[in-house]
Amino acid sequence: MPPTVALAGANTRVSGDKDDGILTALEVSGLDLYGTKLVVLSACETGVGEAVSGEGVYGLRRALVMAGAETQVMSLWKVDTGRTRELMIAYYKKLKAGAGRSEALRQTQLEMLAREETSHPNLWASFIVSGDWRTLDEAPVVPDFRVHPGPRGCACAQAGEDGSAEAWFGALLAGLTLSIVAAGRRTRRSESPRRG
Repeated sequence: MPPTVALAGANTRVSGDKDDGILTALEVSGLDLYGTKLVVLSACETGVGEAVSGEGVYGLRRALVMAGAETQVMSLWKVDTGRTRELMIAYYKKLKAGAGRSEALRQTQLEMLAREETSHPNLWASFIVSGDWRTLDEAPVVPDFRVHPGPRGCACAQAGEDGSAEAWFGALLAGLTLSIVAAGRRTRRSESPRRG
């Protein structure tokens, strides 16, 4: 069975109805969740997927990543409802206090481990964090891949002008590319049959 989550109305669903109360991984992957910092699925086995030969594991986690969610918190096995509620309340409090998404769960799990009544791993260890580990307030790091042209319009023109390592490395790569192309041309000419 494909990974699914039962929502409100799932018990009264009609076959073929679009709003049947069942959320599948396929439906999740079609959502626009870009900008969503955290998705928590605290139900049983929400982090478990279906292994597909040559494709990896299809599941809700993969679908949420495809939809654009930065971080997912999910369970790997059946969870105790009361202890899960306790764990989630403590987790959210730590997030609100400024802890990172992974660190907040780690601290909560360590606290439950330290207490005798919640020390059994089955009560707290099923939950994992996947994705961005930083606090909810931190902006995601987006690398700058733009080429910054030099005065002559070419990125390699910066080499030696400002002495930076980035400019030097860019010029080196440009030079290597030209050397490889030139070497390839010489090889092709020498392999052509001679006339004569």
